[in-house]
Amino acid sequence: MHFKTIFNTYNQAETVRQIREKIKTNSTFKLHLNGLVGSSLSLVAKACVEMDVGLHFFIFPNKEAAAYFYHDMEQLFGEKQLDFSDRRCLFFPSSFRKVYPTEEIDSYHVLLRTRALKKIQSPDNQLVITYTEA
Repeated sequence: MHFKTIFNTYNQAETVRQIREKIKTNSTFKLHLNGLVGSSLSLVAKACVEMDVGLHFFIFPNKEAAAYFYHDMEQLFGEKQLDFSDRRCLFFPSSFRKVYPTEEIDSYHVLLRTRALKKIQSPDNQLVITYTEA
C-alpha cells in the first residue's frame, strides 16, 4: 500500500476530524489517545497539526518513546535533511546524562534544548517532542 493512501485514510478519519475541530476552537487542551499501535500515532498527529498554525507539545513517558515519535515526525514532514532553523519538529531532551551514581550534563542535549527554546519563540507552526524526565 502506498504511503499517501495510508495517510489519506488517517486524514479522513472521523476521530481526526474531531481532533482538528478541537484544535481550532480551543487554544489549550490536553489530549490522550489510546489504542494506536506502531507509527499510527505519528500519522494521526501529522493529520491533526499539519494545517494548524501554533505550538504543539507531545509529551511521552520516556525518552525512547519520544525519540521514536520524533524520528517518525521527521520522516513524515520530510525534515531529515533540513537545517535546524527550517524544521518544524523539535526534540526537547533532558540536559543530563545519567551515569550512575551521578548525573553529568550532556552538552549536546543542552544545545538541542537551547535551539528548541529559541525556535518556539517564533509564531510558526512548531511541534515540540519531549518526555516527562526532560
